[in-house]
Amino acid sequence: CEEQPFSWAIRYKDNLYISPAWGNMFLCLNKKTGEIKEWIPPISLPKKEKNGYYEFWALSYLFHQTDILGEGTYRFFSGFDKKLYDINLETNAYQLHLI
Repeated sequence: CEEQPFSWAIRYKDNLYISPAWGNMFLCLNKKTGEIKEWIPPISLPKKEKNGYYEFWALSYLFHQTDILGEGTYRFFSGFDKKLYDINLETNAYQLHLI
C-alpha cells in the first residue's frame, strides 16, 4: 500500500476514534448507527512542523487509555509540535502531560 490515510484507532463506548497518518482529519465512527463524522480535538493543532530537524509522519494521534481526567481519558500526541496531552473524550477536557 502506497497510501496510509489513518494510523491508530481507539474504542470508547460505542465510538471508534480513528487518527490520521497521512490524512488531515480525525474520524469518529459510531458502531451502533454506522454514522461517521469528523472528530475535532479540543486542542489547537499546528498544520505543519516548525522546522525539518525532526520530521514526524502524522499530524497527531490518540492512543493509550489513562484515568488522569476520569473515565474516557486518552493520551494524545501532537506530532508537529511534539506535545503530549491527556484528553477526556466524554467532556473534551484536556491538559498538557508534563514528562
